[in-house]
Amino acid sequence: MLTIGLAFGLAVTIMAYSVGAISGGHFNPAVSLAMLLNKRLSLKDFVGYVISQFIGAIVASAIVFDLVHELGLSTKNLGQTDFPNISVGGAFITETLVTFLFILVILLVTSNKWGNANFAGLVIGITLALMIIVALNLTGGSLNPARSFGPALFAGGSAMSHYWLYLVAPLVGAVLELSGKKQAKSGMRDRDPAVIMLRILFLFCRAVLELSGKKQAKSSMQHGDPAVIMLRIFFLTCRAVLELSGKCF
Repeated sequence: MLTIGLAFGLAVTIMAYSVGAISGGHFNPAVSLAMLLNKRLSLKDFVGYVISQFIGAIVASAIVFDLVHELGLSTKNLGQTDFPNISVGGAFITETLVTFLFILVILLVTSNKWGNANFAGLVIGITLALMIIVALNLTGGSLNPARSFGPALFAGGSAMSHYWLYLVAPLVGAVLELSGKKQAKSGMRDRDPAVIMLRILFLFCRAVLELSGKKQAKSSMQHGDPAVIMLRIFFLTCRAVLELSGKCF
């Protein structure tokens, strides 16, 4: 898990520093959507980025498929994402949460007011590596609709039939950021944006747990459902950060 997470994180860090100044370093449709919703990207550029991201994913996966085939290895494993060990609901929650946190970091470190351009690429890469390490055994740690589409297209099977989740969940994570922005406009202008995002995440986690029912949540915990356990960890972490910052609900 560590090596896979670091490989993805390092790759994104290198790409961010190498082409970030040219194109803004947009490699993820969910991130581009968040930028669009925050009016930091035009609709025309958003469409162009998304098309390029999916084309890049398909071409890269085709190259991997060809290399694997040339080596005489099985082409059934091309790095596709899937969730054989958890439920659809658990996978959806996992992808939504890790994508939300990833986008939160990106929006903060690339902002004019809160960011630091010199370290943005490094922070983004480290964050991606951490999120993938957390989610790898649950959903494969996609956080990126384009990244999952390419391998699924060539691998087929459940990776392709489950692709809808890897398309929708990261985009939901991006839209959640917009909810934080709306709350900021409705009387929370004086708060730190990171605290606003944590508040939204906290409320989202609490709503999901309450929707699932206390008995069901307790039963899942007893059986060690990793998705519910991770959700509770996020829930408690957000609450602890907010309490430590002195800005409780």
